[in-house]
Amino acid sequence: YMFGGGTANMTLDELHLLERHLELWMCQIRTAK
Repeated sequence: YMFGGGTANMTLDELHLLERHLELWMCQIRTAK
C-alpha cells in the first residue's frame, strides 16, 4: 500500500473494494463447504 498525501479519499474507495471482496470471498467459502 502506498500512502501519499491523498490518504483520506483513498481509504474510502479501498474500503468499498475490500467490502466487495470480503462478500464475494465469504460466498465462495460457503459454497465450497
